[in-house]
Amino acid sequence: KYSKSSRAKCRGNLCGGSLIGQGELRYGRTVTNDYGEIVQWRHWGCVTPQILQRISSYGIHRVATFSSLRAEDQERVRLALKNGRVEPMDL
Repeated sequence: KYSKSSRAKCRGNLCGGSLIGQGELRYGRTVTNDYGEIVQWRHWGCVTPQILQRISSYGIHRVATFSSLRAEDQERVRLALKNGRVEPMDL
């Protein structure tokens, strides 16, 4: 999914928790806490091999927003899933 604004903070370790810029490709995971459901966002470059493995286990076809990504970004995601890591140029 692409960032709608520049307000979301990355939950990844690689970028030090910086803000995700508007229009950037990002990964979100819905989690439940004491206040309800929230989405924890990461820059695409901060997605870990463990996250990619989890996505692979249930299949890219089950990712709701995958089909709305631009073709080149769909290819980036497919390549990362195939290789088990995000490409170095995306870090």
